[in-house]
Amino acid sequence: MHETELIRKLATAFRRSPQQRNALFTCDAEIAEIGGRLWGITTDAFSPEEDCFGSENPERIGRNIAVATLSDLLAAGCLPQFYLHCLDVPPDGDEFAWRLSQGVAEILDAGGTFMLGGDLGCGPTWRCAATALGPVARPEPLARLLPPRGQALYVTGTLGDANAAALQHLEPPEFELRLTEAEQIRRVASACIDTSDGLLSAVWQWHAVNPGYRFDLDPASIPYAPQALEAAGRFNFPPAAFLMGGAGEYELLFAADADLSVPDATRIGTVTPDPAGRISFGARELRAPPPDPRAFPDRQSYLAAIVSHFPDLGALPT
Repeated sequence: MHETELIRKLATAFRRSPQQRNALFTCDAEIAEIGGRLWGITTDAFSPEEDCFGSENPERIGRNIAVATLSDLLAAGCLPQFYLHCLDVPPDGDEFAWRLSQGVAEILDAGGTFMLGGDLGCGPTWRCAATALGPVARPEPLARLLPPRGQALYVTGTLGDANAAALQHLEPPEFELRLTEAEQIRRVASACIDTSDGLLSAVWQWHAVNPGYRFDLDPASIPYAPQALEAAGRFNFPPAAFLMGGAGEYELLFAADADLSVPDATRIGTVTPDPAGRISFGARELRAPPPDPRAFPDRQSYLAAIVSHFPDLGALPT
């Protein structure tokens, strides 16, 4: 069963709070009224296997975990305020846990966010489940639901470096906490989602809750990371392959009026109401989402599915 289908099924087992404002998949964070104010709440789990975060650089792992967690709040128009995590480490992992915690603390301090607590456990490798909370910093949350008018699509930073690293078994890049950009986005954007699963997966998730819209991406405007372009040249296949994998870079993808000036954001296309609804990448219409890495038993099966799904991309590295 696909992840979104399983989530829909699991959600039916629980009562939904009348204080929760968002429906399933309509916002990067869960939005709930607490003490007369709207708060964003997000939780996510990370591991070296599923997220390709590696195990060799604990400080970077900690920084990336914190950025990945807080990015959901930024995409929802919230100010990160509190953070908790459950961390499992091997029996001899005291030093690893300390160094990872230092990395988390660097990001929390930069974002004005406080560690409330959590849990420490033991396992064969490190795993971390992180939760963050923050108040909505605009009149309404910044959700994934689009307004009934045409808009431009923008994305912060550069794309594809996390997938390039994952496909080559390299250490992941350093993710960036987009605090300055998020402040601007809260003022001008109508909808937002982060690229935690890669750009094209984010666009498909966006389209799923906005089926009556046409998403047109301009391939020439995509701000590819240098690492993605280098890998594309080395393996002789298009850079677009690095927009398809499940290792995202946690940039902010948002819709807003055209010709805006948002720091470190690039206009990459348009979204317009269209009863037929579709996603286009230049002249090519994308008829199905990229393969879900969680649906495959191993890495090679997943890479084979990408090649099969997008046969004109050529061979991917093994």
